[in-house]
Amino acid sequence: MKKVSILLVLSILVVGIFGCENLKYENQKNNEGDDHDPFIFESKTEIKKSKLAAETLEELIRKAIESQSNIQISDVKIDWVSLVDDMTIATFIFEYSGNKYIGYIYSEYQKKYLLNAIDISQVNLDVPFTFINATGQQSGLDRNYHVYYGYLNNREINKIEIIYNGNIRNVLKIDGNHTFLDVTTGSKMILNEIIGLDKDENEIHRYKF
Repeated sequence: MKKVSILLVLSILVVGIFGCENLKYENQKNNEGDDHDPFIFESKTEIKKSKLAAETLEELIRKAIESQSNIQISDVKIDWVSLVDDMTIATFIFEYSGNKYIGYIYSEYQKKYLLNAIDISQVNLDVPFTFINATGQQSGLDRNYHVYYGYLNNREINKIEIIYNGNIRNVLKIDGNHTFLDVTTGSKMILNEIIGLDKDENEIHRYKF
């Protein structure tokens, strides 16, 4: 089930970097040191030159993958969408060569969806949920955006709590989703913990930073 969360932030337009670096935590050890990942993309400069556009986010993702890797992905699922003013950030999932992949896409809609950023990681199936952190800079502004997302292996997880410094808590309700997504803008908040809870508020898994 797709979930849309709208961030009512005045005049914030966010544009990302292509193939931005992820902060790799223990749940991503399966990706580290892999020089044969077929979904490693090119630089920010290359994406600006590509001018990829599509009628749907799914089509845009398929075009981005094919343009960089010559791999055709037929079944891409958009799982969670956040709207930041006129910008769209979404998590997506797909399978390739027997492996699961998760990614986020950053797009702007101007009659078609225009590609601003995309990043893809292989899912580690050995943890209850995975976590990825990506950062980029807003277009024309000296301001960053920060994307926190992951894949839910344990289907009993009903809620994700993301705790930042100052005990700021963003609570994400899982409503049939396979992923979660939190987006912040401006100065980066210090991430303290991410907790996965079941419907009875029992803790299933926790990351501390």
